Amino acid sequence: MVEIILLISIIITIFLTRLFEKRGLISPTLSRKTLHVVAIGISALVPLLSSNIAVVKWIVGLSMPITFVLVSREFFPRDESGRKSWGIFYYTVVFFCLLTFFPYQPRMVFYPLMVMALADGLATVVGKRFGRPIQDMEEFPKTIAGSFTFFVVCAAVLVFSPMMDASLRHFLPIGTLVLISGFLAAVEFITKNGRDNIWVPVAVVYWLDTGRFLGENAMWYALITVLLALLALRYRWLTRDGLLAAFIIGILLLFSPDPRAIIPALVFFGLGSLVSKLPGSKTQKATSRRTAVQVFSNGLAPSLSFALYFVSANEIWLYAGMAGFATAMSDTISSELGMRFGATARD
Repeated sequence: MVEIILLISIIITIFLTRLFEKRGLISPTLSRKTLHVVAIGISALVPLLSSNIAVVKWIVGLSMPITFVLVSREFFPRDESGRKSWGIFYYTVVFFCLLTFFPYQPRMVFYPLMVMALADGLATVVGKRFGRPIQDMEEFPKTIAGSFTFFVVCAAVLVFSPMMDASLRHFLPIGTLVLISGFLAAVEFITKNGRDNIWVPVAVVYWLDTGRFLGENAMWYALITVLLALLALRYRWLTRDGLLAAFIIGILLLFSPDPRAIIPALVFFGLGSLVSKLPGSKTQKATSRRTAVQVFSNGLAPSLSFALYFVSANEIWLYAGMAGFATAMSDTISSELGMRFGATARD
């Protein structure tokens, strides 16, 4: 019975928000975010209220093709960038996966969804009302006010939710939760087109799983990551968005069960940055600062491989991470040297 009530509540919210928007009573942004907060917030409570997760999973599974069709036909309003609201479809997929992999672990379903419901929803509203685009980062439709709101609300969810139910206890210290909130805020800021509905919940699950293995020096390692990223920005090795990308990868590797995972990334980043500063044309000098796309293109796949190693303890992922950084370094250095000192390219 609880499952049906929750489903009806979400359906009513969908049609009421669309009705109010069409009549001009609320803005498209408020309509979309009200649905976001209510639908995902109710979903987060499912593992605490429902006694039959299998039924909920079937309901969510059947809703995935329905939301896909509704988004495709623009039943939901477009987002701030003018794109279709694919984040709604991504949410149903993520919810289904959480119920599949963690049917008897309420906290692994509650926290990813509640962080998205409250932190992301309120961040958009505050950012739209009080925020301004960040200079040199106009391609990211986020604001400092919105991201700070995300950080604060995310930290509040992680800190105070265990008081609601014993099944939500995670036993992570407040300092760790604050840093995780900063990591999640950076991930939310740098993702676009609704894909934060995928990456933020995945990141929450990852930290809930690995956070208990962090050592007492983890906070110092995290501070080192921030200082290294700022140093790279100071010497113009990174752009502003590249700084955020490097922070995400650095925290993922250094603030982990085995901080030595940062060594391959530092070797690659250090040598690659030094080689990029070698004498060359003005065009090469102008493009020597690494952007977020370049940082993620080189470092995201091997970093995620290390993360999978921390979760699964399967050494194949450790080898994959090492091979990924080695390949990225050899490709980067060969390209930089080839552009400066090579002759005519041959096939």
